[in-house]
Amino acid sequence: MDQGSVLNEVELKYNTFGRLATDYQAHGGAVNDEAPGVSPSVQYDYADGSENHARLTRITYPNGRLLRYEYGDGMGDYLSRVSFLADDDNFSIGTHLAEYSYLGRGQIVKVDYTEPDLLYNLAHGAGNDPYDGLDGFAASSICFGPTTSPIRTSTWSASSTATTRRVTDGGARTTWRLVKPRRSMSTNCTPITGCMKSRTSTGATSTPPRTGS
Repeated sequence: MDQGSVLNEVELKYNTFGRLATDYQAHGGAVNDEAPGVSPSVQYDYADGSENHARLTRITYPNGRLLRYEYGDGMGDYLSRVSFLADDDNFSIGTHLAEYSYLGRGQIVKVDYTEPDLLYNLAHGAGNDPYDGLDGFAASSICFGPTTSPIRTSTWSASSTATTRRVTDGGARTTWRLVKPRRSMSTNCTPITGCMKSRTSTGATSTPPRTGS
C-alpha cells in the first residue's frame, strides 16, 4: 500500500539524562539531521552532571541566537533556580533579558524585563511582609508595571456560603469567579521561609505546605 510522502516532520533527540537535546523541524518534507542540508533545529545545552545537577544552561535557536540560563551564586545555585536570562556575547554573559526574585524556594514574586523596561512585581509592600501582591491564598492580587499604577488587581468577597474573586486587568476588564468555600486565613510570611498559612473552614482546620517550598 502506498504510504504517500512526508509533508512535514518533527524529530526530537535526547541526551543521556533523558532531557531534550535537539528539536528538529522540517516544514516541507522529512527531517534531515545530517549534513548537508540539515533541517532547522533548536538545541538545548545542560550541565554535565559532575556537580550533582544537569540543569539547562543554554538554548541555541535556528538563526544562531544563544540564550543563557544563569543561576547566580548561593541559594539560587544550590536550588538550580534561574537567576536571570541573558543573551550570549561570544560565550560570555551579554544583555540581561529577564531577572527573577523569589519567595521561598521557587515562587516568583518579581521579574524585571530589562530591555522593554517592564517590571512584574508582587513584592511592593514594606516591612517583614512586603508581599502585598499576594492575597491570602497565595494568588496574585496586585501586579505593578513600570510605574506605580497597578496593571492587575484582584479582590475577594465573602458571603455566608462562598467566596468570589474579582479580577481587573488595567482597570478595564472585570470578571467574577466562584473559587472555593468561605474560610478564614491567617498568614505569616518571611522572605526566607515563605508563607505558612492556617486555613479554617466549617468544621475543619488544615495547614497546607509552605508557599514556595
